[in-house]
Amino acid sequence: MEDEAFYSSFNPDYLDSDEESDTGTIYGSFMQLRYTMQDPKLAAKCVEYFARTGELYPGAAWLTERKGG
Repeated sequence: MEDEAFYSSFNPDYLDSDEESDTGTIYGSFMQLRYTMQDPKLAAKCVEYFARTGELYPGAAWLTERKGG
């Protein structure tokens, strides 16, 4: 079985924090700030880069959780 991975952007300034955003997500709950991007231009670069290359944008911080094996 091929390894599966989940990738998430993260904010290094909040990595050890449990502080939550002051806006809800599309799922109706609040998100911890460690999983947010504060720079909309960087977010746009990440989307554009992934759409063009199928790869994660190297100029952003990413968390990886691997499953399988």
